[in-house]
Amino acid sequence: MRVFRFRELQSLGMEDLYGNDWRDVFSWPLPCRERRFARRIGRELLKLYWIVSASHPNLSGRGLYRTIVISRTRVDPESAEALLDQAEESFAAWPTRRTLKFRDVVHLIAVSEFLASHASVSWIQSNIGREVASQIPANL
Repeated sequence: MRVFRFRELQSLGMEDLYGNDWRDVFSWPLPCRERRFARRIGRELLKLYWIVSASHPNLSGRGLYRTIVISRTRVDPESAEALLDQAEESFAAWPTRRTLKFRDVVHLIAVSEFLASHASVSWIQSNIGREVASQIPANL
């Protein structure tokens, strides 16, 4: 297997193949960081799910998710309800409408917390839904 040097790629007109900006060179670890972050958030929220569901056995579905969001993000009930609405619009309304699942809520929280904690990042490159699904059971 032949390894090309950058100058050889330039002479072939292929210098943009690997990117020519320093950010392109160091961008490969970012998806690993995103996936690790999403898995950690998933584990933390699953633990919180079991704690809240044990302390409030009469709650289920959206009411349980609202209590978990309030516990996690320290927001008022209206803001928690807005977050649940956003999760429902983003993940449970398209392509067919279905009930909101805990995975949807975790997915939205993982994305929003990652973007809030990494201000220099404008988008996410990884499939956060797959990472969340690896941590959160489908029946919750």
